[in-house]
Amino acid sequence: MKIAVLQIDIDFENPENNRRKVSEMIDKASAGYPDVILMPEMWNTSFNFETIDDNSDKKGQPSMNLLSEKASKYRVNIVAGSISDKKNNKIYNRSYVINRDGAVIFTYDKIHLVHHANEDKYIEAGNYIDIFELDGVKCGIIICYDLRFPEISRTLALKGAEVIFAPVQWFKSRLDHYEVLCKARALENQVYIVSANRIGKEFKAVFPGHSMVVGPWANILGRMDDREGVLHCEIDLKLIHRIRKKVTCYQDRRPDLYQL
Repeated sequence: MKIAVLQIDIDFENPENNRRKVSEMIDKASAGYPDVILMPEMWNTSFNFETIDDNSDKKGQPSMNLLSEKASKYRVNIVAGSISDKKNNKIYNRSYVINRDGAVIFTYDKIHLVHHANEDKYIEAGNYIDIFELDGVKCGIIICYDLRFPEISRTLALKGAEVIFAPVQWFKSRLDHYEVLCKARALENQVYIVSANRIGKEFKAVFPGHSMVVGPWANILGRMDDREGVLHCEIDLKLIHRIRKKVTCYQDRRPDLYQL
């Protein structure tokens, strides 16, 4: 599976500008003929809660129209990071998955909201965990803060996920955490973690990029620096089965003794 990860700066006052930039980046990424394109968390509005109600998409529009057209044009799957999306007067940190035909085949709402950053005061938490398939490959999504909760990644892995996509907005001050958590989630679940972070500044926060693809041995297969661009990486899905046959973590589990 060929992956393209979009790493961008986000203008929290201008969703139209963000859509224009994403459109241009998808054009650029598609020149490498990827199977899947991933973008960062909340790329349409970011986290300016003062304007998020006015600037959010409405049931995925207009962002999903744009991405559906791109997916169909380039015959590429798009894991649309996440957007702020308004439905029934509630705002969600929502990810959409679009297949090569331009059809939305899956949505996921961020489950773990950052209470100490007041995210829960403006955004409605999701309440489901499931997987989806891209070209026959079982995949899952977690969003940013979800990385800190191993239960969700393990649940996805037990459901059969081989690739877990992780769009984030991760601070520079916690960049070490970002790398460790991506590696840990990949290693403990014997899956690929594909993560897109943003760059730039927002209020006092600095975002360093360093989007990455981590293999099931916790090895970093590709990583960006702190500039806008596209990370191209090809992953070997057969490796997962070889590793799971060699290191039998799934067979050796003792769920009868675990307490949640």
